[in-house]
Amino acid sequence: MLFDPVSSRITALLDFDFSYVGTVAEEFLGFSFSGMYGGQLPGPDSEPFELLIREAMLAGFPESLPTFDSEESTRQWKLAKVWNVELARSGAARPQTIELFDKIADIYWLADNLSPFDLENVSLRQQRTENQLRARREEIARTVGKFLSDAGF
Repeated sequence: MLFDPVSSRITALLDFDFSYVGTVAEEFLGFSFSGMYGGQLPGPDSEPFELLIREAMLAGFPESLPTFDSEESTRQWKLAKVWNVELARSGAARPQTIELFDKIADIYWLADNLSPFDLENVSLRQQRTENQLRARREEIARTVGKFLSDAGF
């Protein structure tokens, strides 16, 4: 809270709830653009449509619009492409302009999956049965195992 002692008034309320010091790459990996195609880079285990977005974010969007099964996918693709164009126009960093971003993203994804929030958070864990927790751990083991296998480990 900023307070002006001369006027005895509050002049601003500042919220630093999710603030942190990070790299520009983190803008495309964490909270900043989550939930928006073209904002947060999809992980390597994503659905086929999301993998197309991932590839376009890393290598560039093609000029022609791919054909999709749903209007929603078409809308999301267009949004992601416009977001990319506007970032480029403003001179902002984008996944395709950040050196080794694909490798950074894979390491981030792996770390996030090795210690997923839903299993680290005590409150969330307490809301699940032992069977649900076991199933979630098995899912993570399969996903991480496939990732490591695909990476040659």
